[in-house]
Amino acid sequence: MSRMMRGIIQALMPLRPEESRLKTQTLRMLQQPSHIDGLLRSLVKSLAVLPDESDAVTNPGELPSALQRVVGQAIKAGQSWLAWQDVGVRVWLFVAEMSLPLSRERGSPVLEMRSYREDGLKETAIWVVDRHANWQRCVE
Repeated sequence: MSRMMRGIIQALMPLRPEESRLKTQTLRMLQQPSHIDGLLRSLVKSLAVLPDESDAVTNPGELPSALQRVVGQAIKAGQSWLAWQDVGVRVWLFVAEMSLPLSRERGSPVLEMRSYREDGLKETAIWVVDRHANWQRCVE
């Protein structure tokens, strides 16, 4: 995670009421796609689910048709997506959006993430990052 992203996360941690407006503005800034992409990349890296020989997929057309539809829907909904593919046919797709209410409640960015493989949806989970850039799964 970048130094800037760590600084933003740390700035969100204090929970004094007078800081809530600033936190909301900071969280809204974090909802920009480039920031969500960075948070999602950090989360995926922390999960250590990608083999070393996998390559990032930046063109949705390189994905299986079912996953192309998922990416198209994510883009229309303003969600971030990241995908990887290995030399075979294995694919990893992650789609996420930041939950402003949960982020505000926890005082740290919270991502609602769906993970897909080449044969479809595998998992839906909510993740929060702490001030040390460690990701923890939220109990739903």
